[in-house]
Amino acid sequence: MFANVPPSSVRRETRNSGPPDRCTNPLLREAITVSSCLARPWPVVDYVVRDLGITPGPVTLLVGTGFSAKTLLAMRLGLSVSADVPFLGMETARGKVLHLDLEQGGVETSVRYRRLSVGLGLRREEVCDLKYVEFPKLRLDDPGAEEQLAEALAGRKLCIIDSLRAAMRASENSSDSREHVDMLSRVSCATSCAVILIHHSGKGRSGGVRGSSAFFDAASTVLVAKKHRDGSIQVTQTKTRTVHFDGLRFAVRDAGPFVEAIGRREGLQLHRVTDASTGSEAATLDERIISVLKMYAGNGVTAAQLFAEVGGRRAHFLAARRGLVEAGKVRLMRLGRETIHFLREENAVPEPRSLNAREPGTASRAGSSWPVP
Repeated sequence: MFANVPPSSVRRETRNSGPPDRCTNPLLREAITVSSCLARPWPVVDYVVRDLGITPGPVTLLVGTGFSAKTLLAMRLGLSVSADVPFLGMETARGKVLHLDLEQGGVETSVRYRRLSVGLGLRREEVCDLKYVEFPKLRLDDPGAEEQLAEALAGRKLCIIDSLRAAMRASENSSDSREHVDMLSRVSCATSCAVILIHHSGKGRSGGVRGSSAFFDAASTVLVAKKHRDGSIQVTQTKTRTVHFDGLRFAVRDAGPFVEAIGRREGLQLHRVTDASTGSEAATLDERIISVLKMYAGNGVTAAQLFAEVGGRRAHFLAARRGLVEAGKVRLMRLGRETIHFLREENAVPEPRSLNAREPGTASRAGSSWPVP
């Protein structure tokens, strides 16, 4: 039959001459032909944050070491989505948000959300669509977890789970634990609710992710937060299946009056910064330190008093103080357990009358809850 026909034609005719699929195989019943994809309009990708590639479907991993502000970053994103405000200069979709907190506890989570809301100038009625659950009993590997999560995420735009390790009983070093992340991806697809999994980073791990490399493989987007010496946080994208992200750098700043009940300032703000703006901020902090030391000229000031007067982030303050000491502009003197600060330009440094001595009109919030060594 095929004696005078080229072999390639035989293969084409053989492939096309078989009987049509009768969908007797359960797996084939779910198969989708590429021709149907080409016949339909482009699907609309339901981005939560287009610039970061966060979308329903396979989860987004937000990874970082301790104190890299990864949870704070996710909480700030949750407020942006629920209140319809930009996230570090990026547009977000608006919708309901659920935060499953297995790390911080209700008190700290409440304080942080309130401080972030104050920093954004949000009113109570603007954050009604954001809810958090303190130490939920449900774990990803519990029987019926998929059904419970599907019910909880229905109608929501974003779910934050902090953290992956705390959310499951299985070992994070086993590749079998990927099935729990895949379950979240299925729930995300079914509910159109994007899921952000907060996880810890590890040295030498795939994409900076601690534990099994299967976590990295299962995620659609992996964002890694890393803290710089100046206190700013760098966020980089080590994996994406959607939109490429060049990365960003942000700083955390205190704002508003000091609140004795929480031992911190009333507001908390995240600002996107560049290298130039970071340098400008450091220069401003230097000026504030020098200005406070001029007020205490002749008496000096303790580290805690100086930090309370200057304000800002503790890491930024320490870096600025270290730079002024190394530049010879500030002189330190040890007195018992305290370190007294003076301006170097003073020719004679008299002994302080007391650690709390102040000139009239220069009262300070001494005894800050963040004592500076």
